[in-house]
Amino acid sequence: MNFFEQQLRNIFGNEFDNTKYIGRACYISFSDGNKVKAEFVTSGRIDHYEALELTAINRNEGTVDQLTLRFRDYFTRSFLPGNTPHIWDNSGKVQWYGTLQGAEFASLSDAACDFVHMYEPAQNEDMDFSM
Repeated sequence: MNFFEQQLRNIFGNEFDNTKYIGRACYISFSDGNKVKAEFVTSGRIDHYEALELTAINRNEGTVDQLTLRFRDYFTRSFLPGNTPHIWDNSGKVQWYGTLQGAEFASLSDAACDFVHMYEPAQNEDMDFSM
């Protein structure tokens, strides 16, 4: 298991039944064939992963929604001014740079799971989007 998969497992835990981890991403599949993809992304600095990107994918239409959860919105700054904890790939050694608080990581996890829950078929069947 690579570092990225381990962190994605920490975020999603056992919340969703059909989750596959492939490389640096995970895919959460639903009974209707749709999926949500989650992966860590950079924000312009190579090897500094500063956000979690979530993509809702419809099996017929492709990407229907995308959300980027930036770590700076969930984590407090580390001891260095202007520096928010992020995942750093330093010549193949991948680790968190900065100190994470448990509650901060939990808030990121909650936000990511909330996004995924929006696309579960059971919740959407009762919604009426007509005007």
